[in-house]
Amino acid sequence: HKYVPRECRRDGRPFHLFRLLLLYHEPELCAFLDTKRISPDRYLQHWLRSLFVATCSLDVVQAMWDVYLLEADPFLIFFLALVTLVNAKEVLMDGRDTSRTELIDSMKSIPCQLEKDDIDDFCLLAQHYAARTPQSFRMDYHAPLFGPGKPSAIHGPISQALCLPVGLIDLVTSVRRQTAASEDSVGYFVLDCRPAEQFVKGHLRGAHHLNSVLMLQDLAQFHDAVSQLQATHKERGGSEHWCFISSGVEEDDQYMNMVVAHFLQRYVLYVSIARGGYSTLMSQMSSRIQDCLECDGDGPATIVVPEEASAAEESHATSATQAEAGAAQPAGSFMGRFFGAVRGKSTDLRDRLYQSMQDPDASPSAAARHVSHHDRSSRPYRDLEPLFSIGGDEEADDAAGDGGGGAGSRSASESDTEAAARRPTVNMDTFCHRSDVSHCFKCSEMKPDGYMVPAQLILTQTRLYILRELPDRAGWAQLHSQHPLISIVKITSKKKYPELITLRFGTVEKIVSSQRFLIPRAKNATEAIKASIMKELEKADTSP
Repeated sequence: HKYVPRECRRDGRPFHLFRLLLLYHEPELCAFLDTKRISPDRYLQHWLRSLFVATCSLDVVQAMWDVYLLEADPFLIFFLALVTLVNAKEVLMDGRDTSRTELIDSMKSIPCQLEKDDIDDFCLLAQHYAARTPQSFRMDYHAPLFGPGKPSAIHGPISQALCLPVGLIDLVTSVRRQTAASEDSVGYFVLDCRPAEQFVKGHLRGAHHLNSVLMLQDLAQFHDAVSQLQATHKERGGSEHWCFISSGVEEDDQYMNMVVAHFLQRYVLYVSIARGGYSTLMSQMSSRIQDCLECDGDGPATIVVPEEASAAEESHATSATQAEAGAAQPAGSFMGRFFGAVRGKSTDLRDRLYQSMQDPDASPSAAARHVSHHDRSSRPYRDLEPLFSIGGDEEADDAAGDGGGGAGSRSASESDTEAAARRPTVNMDTFCHRSDVSHCFKCSEMKPDGYMVPAQLILTQTRLYILRELPDRAGWAQLHSQHPLISIVKITSKKKYPELITLRFGTVEKIVSSQRFLIPRAKNATEAIKASIMKELEKADTSP
C-alpha cells in the first residue's frame, strides 16, 4: 500500500478531493474558506505529505500511524484531516475579521494541539466520517493517488466539480437493498430533477420528484416544492443523504445543477449528484435494474432515455461496469456539472481577437472581420447562420469553441482565487454614475460551477462592464470583466425562459467565451446593448 497521496503540491488532485469531502460534510465551513480564498493546498500540504509528522509530536504520530497502518486504508488520512478542521470549526468561523494570511497560519498549526490520549477518539471520528461518505469516490481516486506506476487520469475537471459525485452502482445498490442511512452507512434521498412527464413514466424506486426548471419558471412554487421535500426528508428521520439525478443530457443537467447549487448555498449537508444520470444508467445497466424501477401509473416502468447522451458519460459508465465486475483500474467522470469545464483559449485566437478589436478596417486576410449591421439581410459567410441574434433558442450552449464563462482576454488556466485577488474593487454607486455610463442593469450571473452571484451589467458607449457584488461589503463590487462592445458577437435567450441571457464574445469565425445572466426585464437590457453595438459598428464602417 501507498499512504502518501501523489500530487501533494499546489492545485494538486488530493486537495480538490479534500474540498469535495469538506463540502459534503461541512458546507458552511467550506463556503467560509472559499470566501476567504483559502484553498486546501494552503494548509493541507504539510499534513498529507508528512502524514502529520511535520505538525504533531512523535508520540502522537506513533499512535496515529498505528491505527492508520492497521486499517490499511490510504484514504483515512483525508478523514483525519477532515476531523481536524471540523473540531476547529467554531474557532475558524469566529475569525471572519482575521486576515487571510493569519487564518492560514493558524490552520496549519491546528494538529499541534493533539495529544496522545486524543488519538483513539480522533481516529474513531475519522472512521465514522469515512463510513458516512459514498464509497464510489475510492474507485475514482485510488489509482490516480495511490496506485502503482504512473498516475492514472481522472476524466473531467476535478477542480470545477460542483459537489461530490456518486457512482450509479452505489446508488442502485442502495435502492435495491432499501438501505436506510445509519451512523455507519449511507442511504439516499433521491431527487429526480427531470420533467414530470418523464418521472411519471418511470424512475428509481423511492425517488422524489423536483422539476428543476421551476427555479426559472416559478420561484415561489419551487420554494414550496423544496420545503415539502425537506419536510418529507425530516419525517423519514433526516439522516438520508441527498442525491440528485437527471436525464444525463447536458441541457437537463444544467437546470439540475442550478438546484444543487441552491441547496449548497443553504449549507445543506450530504449533497451529491448521480454521475451520468438516467441515460448512462439505461445504456449500461438496463437489464439489471428493472427491480429497482417503478412508475406512477399502471403498467411497467419505462425510463424515457433522451436521444443525445454525452460520450464522456458513456465512457465513464463502461468503466463503472468494469469496476462492478472487479476491474482493477477505475476511472471517474464528474459529469452533470453546470456548463461543464472552462475550456482553454489558444494564443492564436486571442491574438486575432485583439487585432480585430484594435484594427476594425484591417483586410480579411490580416484579421477576422467583425459582423457589420449591413450584413443582416445578406449571407456573406456561406453555410454560416447570422452570428448576432437576439432571442430564439440557444442551439449550442457549450459548443466546441465556447469558453463557458471565461472573460474574453483572461487566461482560462488561471485559478478563480488568483484572478479574483487581482481584480479591482469599486463602489457600485460611484461607478454607475460615471459620465460615460448609459445603462446599469441589476442581474444575477451564473458561474460555470452553477452558483448564481449578484451582479450588475454596466453599459457605456464602447464597453460592457461586469461587476460582481461583494457579499461582505454592501455597495461594493469586483470589476470581474470588461468587453469592447464590438467583441459581443451573439446574444441569445431561451424561448421558455427569456430572462436567461447568454452573451458570447469573439469574432465571426470563432466564439472565444461566454457569460450567462438572469436579468429582470431582460428585453430592455438586450435592446440597449444591441443599440450600442450597432452604433459602434456604424462608427467602424464610416471611419476612414
